[in-house]
Amino acid sequence: MNKLLLFLMMVGSIAGIAATTQGSASQAVMANGVMLKNCKMTVRQESQRPPGEVSSVDRPRGFAVVFLDLENKQAIAQPVTIRRLEVQDSLGRVQFVQERPVEITLGGLEYSSQDFHLQHLGQVQAVGKLRAIVYYQAGGTTGEIMSDFVALEMI
Repeated sequence: MNKLLLFLMMVGSIAGIAATTQGSASQAVMANGVMLKNCKMTVRQESQRPPGEVSSVDRPRGFAVVFLDLENKQAIAQPVTIRRLEVQDSLGRVQFVQERPVEITLGGLEYSSQDFHLQHLGQVQAVGKLRAIVYYQAGGTTGEIMSDFVALEMI
């Protein structure tokens, strides 16, 4: 029961953070008829373990959620691959990473909002604010889109 309550609290806090994200979104990028836009991120770190959870050195303490909107401007289906996702601090040091590619097929004229959840074991050792960098491939075009810098929220 405690784990269910913890999960619901985490989902609620992530939704609340997402609703209050400050700053303007990154600029839109067009690649092979697919527009990638509104790359935003929330990132938080737990300073104490949740009530009722057994203390563990290797439990996740850092959590990031990266939001990305994709829009297929063509009437035919278009594949998009998220090749890599990183969260870097202001010095460019990687704090979170997802290296497993994510395949997304957008139908004709489809708009899709994607969210990617990343975890960090132990303490996040970030300097300054953090930003997400999404490396993508759409058709034969590869590139990256970045979020604005956001502060690490301590809870």
